[in-house]
Amino acid sequence: MIIIFTNRKLNQNGIATKDEGMFGESQNIEGSTELRIALAEKDAATGKWRLSLQDEKVSSKELPSQVLFRSVLARIRDGLVSAKWVVAVHGYGQSFLDSLEEAHNLEKRYQGSHQNEQINVIMFSWPSKPGGIVLDPVNAYRRAQAAAVPSSAALAIVLQRTWDFLAIPALRGEVATANSAALQPIPGFSLCLLVHSQGNLVVEMMVRTKALEDTRIRLDKIILHQADVDTFDHKDWVDKLHKAGDVVITLNAFDKILRLSDAINRERLGIATTGLNAKASYFDFTGGSNVGSEHNLFLGVDNKLVRLFCQRALTGFPIHQMGGETSGFWWNASVGAWRLGVRPSGPQSGAQRPGT
Repeated sequence: MIIIFTNRKLNQNGIATKDEGMFGESQNIEGSTELRIALAEKDAATGKWRLSLQDEKVSSKELPSQVLFRSVLARIRDGLVSAKWVVAVHGYGQSFLDSLEEAHNLEKRYQGSHQNEQINVIMFSWPSKPGGIVLDPVNAYRRAQAAAVPSSAALAIVLQRTWDFLAIPALRGEVATANSAALQPIPGFSLCLLVHSQGNLVVEMMVRTKALEDTRIRLDKIILHQADVDTFDHKDWVDKLHKAGDVVITLNAFDKILRLSDAINRERLGIATTGLNAKASYFDFTGGSNVGSEHNLFLGVDNKLVRLFCQRALTGFPIHQMGGETSGFWWNASVGAWRLGVRPSGPQSGAQRPGT
């Protein structure tokens, strides 16, 4: 089940055709925090997308997201939808169609062998390709960086509404009303945040602008995946983000996309080998089998241990059990990260991380 939250411009022609043309590549003309919600489904036979824009006038007393999530909760309780949910934030240069495909590919790849292992994606689709095609790649990248700043407030709203209207009723249950009986908490419910590449700049700005400061959101996992942000000061905002959930940071020193970004920026976090000092668990995939220079570890790597890590990260698996040699990682004390692969001999191998 794919739910789309977006602050992209709404296209009238796309509303009529109910396809991927519903949203454009620029910011919503009514403001960066003016969100629209749609349900998206891909026809397996034709590959075509069908979007259903959620009516914002269902009730004058309720937000459309509240109405939507109430129906989602009912489907979870009826066993029609898994209790595993992921809010995903895509990276740089993604069209609206690209963001739909990324959400679909995540759900397809991480179906799990049982329904309670399947994930459902809530995609925050932000205008990371503003102005369409720009011939100068550096200018295009800078424009996307600028678009990430106003989108940070929109992401905060998405997380808050998902927490209030989906997570809280699922975790606490629901009290009886005049029209319904009391409902018990949903077993195995989890809510994680997966942030890819330059999407991490959206999260960084969300933290730095204190958009979540007074909230009580608590996510099962916050995955900062191949982050296209500065390494040198990431501790400043990651330590604050840690209050909202356990933070996982992935690393691949050979990442081809981040090495290009590194040429016009300070060192990128996703390829860092030093300065790993935030309140987070770092997982280093550099040199792993079939990892190579891949930028998207969740979708682009054919490696059973990487896939197991990703499946666990997306479904709320306890973070203290994700490291360790039984999971395919050894603790590299010299840099402060879990390293994929066989523990090498010699002094660099370090000791087992305390508490694991």
